[in-house]
Amino acid sequence: MKALATLLAAGSALNGATAHYFFPNLIVDGVTTEYFEYVREDTQGYMPYKNGYQSTDFRCNVGSEDFALQTKTCTVKAGATVGFATDFGAQIQHPGPLQANGSKIYEIGPSAFTSDGIEWGVTGLDQITFGIPDATPAGQYLLRIEHIGLHGASVYGGAEFYFNCAQLEILGDGTATPGPTVLFAGAYTGYEPGILFDMYSKRFVNYTMPGPAVWPAGISSNISADGAIHVPDDDSSWSFAAVTSITGFASSTSARIYPSSVPLSVTPTSSNIRSTGIPEPTESVNPEQKSSHAHLHGKHGHKSHCRAR
Repeated sequence: MKALATLLAAGSALNGATAHYFFPNLIVDGVTTEYFEYVREDTQGYMPYKNGYQSTDFRCNVGSEDFALQTKTCTVKAGATVGFATDFGAQIQHPGPLQANGSKIYEIGPSAFTSDGIEWGVTGLDQITFGIPDATPAGQYLLRIEHIGLHGASVYGGAEFYFNCAQLEILGDGTATPGPTVLFAGAYTGYEPGILFDMYSKRFVNYTMPGPAVWPAGISSNISADGAIHVPDDDSSWSFAAVTSITGFASSTSARIYPSSVPLSVTPTSSNIRSTGIPEPTESVNPEQKSSHAHLHGKHGHKSHCRAR
């Protein structure tokens, strides 16, 4: 306990220097919901996730399955603007891209280079928002936010992952069938050019986001530094203009949907199981149960701000 308290104090004092963070707050149409109200809590805390690409922990972070039943499900309409806020305004300082992906269908993002090339579009941000396309089929989803720290990624296992999942129920009349999909775990190997990446190399001209091809079709899947043009021959990577932030799907070309499949089962029997729903909290769950992060920041609230409009 003493060691933990010391670590936490150091983390608080050096937040800007260490740049460690997580995403406990879901944002819906401009309203920031309560701490871990609709986002599954985990036991990883501020520490980055490394390696473990084949582990189920890579879905929603370490220990998150244990919090699935006590996490609320937020109901939103297709077309709503959603997003995530970092813990208590912590700024994203590690260099690297950010993207969001969802069970059953989606990955929304990405944000990479600014017009300065080596500067990343999410650097210094503490909130990231994006739109859910109107064509999104109705259903229950996990929305997964992921930031990759690339400052140590020139060696295998050096990339740092910061990610959390929110539980959503999306309402709408969409009938689209996005694809292809990928599975978490298994979507990455760690050898992708966007994960094993030397950002300090003078030969660096573009960056390819890891993950599946973009949906809807016709949007690029490779984000290039300003002035660098890369047009691949196949559909697995794509060209993309430099961007500064992701501030809304309808008005920004920097936010797009990617297919992905994060199994929704609370207790999956294999990494390939796909479930069709997110379990709702049951009466046996104590809503005032103390959070594993609560001794740092206090208990998360349960007032619901999340309503379809």
